[in-house]
Amino acid sequence: MNTRTSPLAGDGSRRPALNRSRAWRALAANCCVAAALALPLPGVQLAGAAQPGEGQAVWRWMPPFHVKVPADWRPRLDDGGVQYYSARHPAAKTEDIPQGMSEEQFAALPFGAVHVGRERAPRGGTLEDFLAQFKKMGEDEKVSNFTYSVEDVMLGSRPAVLMRVGGDQQMGEGRSVRADFNMMIAREPDADGRFQTAALMGSSAFFEAHTGAVKSMLAGAVEDRQPPLRPLREVTYLVDGDKFKYTFGLAAAADGAIALGDSRNYRVRIFAADGSVVHEWGSRLRSDTPPAADAFREGAQLAFGPQGRVYLVDAGWQSPAIRVFERDGTPVGVHALDKAALGERGLKRVGAFWVGEDGAMWLTGVRASDEVDVVRTLSAAGELQSEFVLPKHGKAARMPDGGVVLAIEGERADRILRLDAKAQRVAEWSHTGTGFQPLPGESRQRFSVEYLVTDGIGRVYVFDDAGDGFWIYTAEGVFQEVVPEQGLVKNHFEGLVASARGDLLVHDRPGMGSGDAPALRWLENAAPAEVGAPGAALA
Repeated sequence: MNTRTSPLAGDGSRRPALNRSRAWRALAANCCVAAALALPLPGVQLAGAAQPGEGQAVWRWMPPFHVKVPADWRPRLDDGGVQYYSARHPAAKTEDIPQGMSEEQFAALPFGAVHVGRERAPRGGTLEDFLAQFKKMGEDEKVSNFTYSVEDVMLGSRPAVLMRVGGDQQMGEGRSVRADFNMMIAREPDADGRFQTAALMGSSAFFEAHTGAVKSMLAGAVEDRQPPLRPLREVTYLVDGDKFKYTFGLAAAADGAIALGDSRNYRVRIFAADGSVVHEWGSRLRSDTPPAADAFREGAQLAFGPQGRVYLVDAGWQSPAIRVFERDGTPVGVHALDKAALGERGLKRVGAFWVGEDGAMWLTGVRASDEVDVVRTLSAAGELQSEFVLPKHGKAARMPDGGVVLAIEGERADRILRLDAKAQRVAEWSHTGTGFQPLPGESRQRFSVEYLVTDGIGRVYVFDDAGDGFWIYTAEGVFQEVVPEQGLVKNHFEGLVASARGDLLVHDRPGMGSGDAPALRWLENAAPAEVGAPGAALA
């Protein structure tokens, strides 16, 4: 089996291992199960269906390329890059053998994977320095039958080499394991000194049979297509002391306005589409003094509603309420949600919140009487229209049909559960989306939902905190793309909002010692929905 052994560098790139003996032993240790691969790469033809059928290939984003890969290959974020694999998870081990399958059958499972990423040569050197560290692995006294070859290939439009390294690693007690490593490396580095690479994983038998197809697939990679998400415009602002250092409730209006709350100083700031500050208001609501008109206790969520009004979810102390303001902070009304106002229907706290064009409100929350999670719809006047019990969950977002998508916490991988407007199950999926059966080793995949949002046609966007990337699915849960955060989020991810057309608004806050200003950054969707304001109107 071919694999990569380089550790993760602090800047998100993978740095080559410098200790030759240790690197080779690590390489062999990851190859304990030999694979006899018989998985062909199908001919490349673009699939038009939402869920392509067997034998088709689709364009997938593997930065900086779009590459046509078999439609049934599965996505994985890996060391700051994107990988697609098939037949079993790259981390699969013998303990992952399904019940009723022998070790021989498990070893014979077809397996192949391609990972596109970027590497830095040792000491910031040249391609020859890059290759030399692998050549010298043959000097390890515990490696026999060492092989090494390099041939000219193309990685997209870039001249590259395909390096193939192999050898038998002594593992003790008379045992040895064959380890093979195949990697495409661009001949010239990018401006930052890193080399564009493509690591090819599988067995030697696989590449003997399918080298031509693999090389053709990567040679056909293109860089002239718009990535699934790209920076469109940015609003930066300064933090004065601790003012707007601790924030809540990022929200975006159809006209491009943005609202952001300050949780420590009880403030709300409204930005125009061009980034200028048009309003700032708010004050602390106390029980011992007469309240100001714009006061609230504990800001939790913000949303824009009809006539551009601002809806603020006030968490309070077990006394949540929805406060409605004009954009300049003039109060419009209050909808109490606590037990004192609603009795047994009172809420202890509010989670997700949304306001429709007609002023109808949708929210998730926890009932104070029994600690049950619910989803609730309110009229524009604040009257209860419907309520349904939900399973325990983390993040939640509204679907256009009035239903909900929930992030359900898992031991290693969270799951996304879609329910309709009556809380009936519609679909459920994890990182690969719907339409795939579990594979050996896939239980090792980490997938942690930090943010969950939807657009106007029900597409689901997840920010995965475990892999640091954006995952995009259709409303049915079919996987579309996975996009690493590198270049899109520079510092600390503080908030995420989706527009109706599928553009994403990210709150990016710098850490201690950073010279960057906090930023609210629009990311343009390369496949926008035909609803909502077009991206050009936001620029």
